[in-house]
Amino acid sequence: MRRGLWCVWLVGVLGGVGGLGGVQGCASGGAEQDLALAVVGREEGVMGGPTERGVWVVESPEELRGLLTDTSIASRLSRRVRWGQQVVVVVGQGTQPTGGYWVRVTGVELGERRGKPWLTVRYMANRPGPGDIVTQALTQPYSAVVVDGVSGAGGVGGVTGQPDAVEGLVR
Repeated sequence: MRRGLWCVWLVGVLGGVGGLGGVQGCASGGAEQDLALAVVGREEGVMGGPTERGVWVVESPEELRGLLTDTSIASRLSRRVRWGQQVVVVVGQGTQPTGGYWVRVTGVELGERRGKPWLTVRYMANRPGPGDIVTQALTQPYSAVVVDGVSGAGGVGGVTGQPDAVEGLVR
């Protein structure tokens, strides 16, 4: 499993979606030659995602079961993947104290860094604002997509999350 940095929380501090390249560990999008990959399956929800915030490339069913907190979601998603020919990209917001949080992958692009394939994951995320009426329950919002065009078995050198838009209040 390859883990990238999830930079959405820095967006609120820096005041913009783009231009995160100057922040250590955060990339500012891909090169012009990046190739948009086909998303052939999707699983999203507010319960059962990873307990930590992050962006992951999952290359095996065992990794998927280890990442998601709900094994039935992992099993259902795993049945739709041709492991070795496809990978699963997961964006998670970690464990949150209330409802109102969500995340959705909007695209995955394939580029190259240091001579290895590199994925840039574009997504939208939400965090409820002050005064919003939300459910009082622990949640683990996530978005997982099956991506064609990337082979598993260590075929991906890394992954970077790139927010398209962030809604609500980002603290």
